[in-house]
Amino acid sequence: MQGSEATQIILFYSDLRDRWPQQEAARLQRALPYAKRLNTHTDFPQVRATLAGIALALQVLRHVASRAVDARELRFPAGGKPYVEDLPDFSISHSGVWVACAVASRGRIGLDIEAARALDPRALRLVAAGKGSGPLEEGEALRLWTAKEAALKALGASLAEAAAVQVGETRVAFRGQSLYRQDLETFAPDAACLVTSEPAREPAIRRLALEEAFAL
Repeated sequence: MQGSEATQIILFYSDLRDRWPQQEAARLQRALPYAKRLNTHTDFPQVRATLAGIALALQVLRHVASRAVDARELRFPAGGKPYVEDLPDFSISHSGVWVACAVASRGRIGLDIEAARALDPRALRLVAAGKGSGPLEEGEALRLWTAKEAALKALGASLAEAAAVQVGETRVAFRGQSLYRQDLETFAPDAACLVTSEPAREPAIRRLALEEAFAL
């Protein structure tokens, strides 16, 4: 995925309503670094989404690296985004029925998906800041929020900095950087956004059944 042209993005996603591959998910959970194993030892829906995101990350990294990528290579820094040494930056997101992972050929990347539902009032105040005094349509508010979260993920920041993220039509300003924004229609009516540190092509998107995602 090297070259001087625009950054390439590959995104794999799954639908959590698919049949859950219990044995394969348990095998992946046992292979994770110790601290992550402790956080994923139950079978709650949130844990299933987390494990599916990790499985998709391993699949997309294998795709771009053209080699096997083992779960033991994953690093989960406290307060930061997961990574694999010497492999491209990636970002995982899940909301509602969707879980996805996107990888960029160079630079940083953030992905956020948000289910189509009423935003928390605190989030609504954050997205409305700087957008004038009129009320925001719910769909627009959701799209703005995904752009904010994607920017935070791209730079490994926490939600505490959401108010500092300034969202434009195609750019996002954060921490003195001008980042690139792409809204995704793949998950409509739910909202999704990619934010990258480098200009990027339209993403190559592939849906994997959960059984495929966990076939590691």
